[in-house]
Amino acid sequence: MSEKPIKKFSTGNVQASIWRNQTMVNGAPKEFFSVSVERSYKDKQGNWNNTNSLRTTDIPKAQLALSEAYRFLNLKGLMPIQGQGQVPQEQAYGNEPQQYNKDFSGVVVENVA
Repeated sequence: MSEKPIKKFSTGNVQASIWRNQTMVNGAPKEFFSVSVERSYKDKQGNWNNTNSLRTTDIPKAQLALSEAYRFLNLKGLMPIQGQGQVPQEQAYGNEPQQYNKDFSGVVVENVA
């Protein structure tokens, strides 16, 4: 996983972050992306912390942030594709050659306010 996310989408105190990752497959580096979700909160001492645990009221915010992350990856052409369906997990992690959808490259998606 890279040190910093390549993009963050925030809705209130919930953030979805996109990470660039690399793995070796048959001696060749392969790139793939992952998304993490976290919620920011203040502890009793007033310090800001992050957690991966969501309250029920955070679920709609997480859905929106994840939807924007998914949209960004699709529009940038960074989603692996195979026919009409999802890429099998073994292919997404590099056991098969990957193809990327480049149809929408160059479109910039703004962070969610």
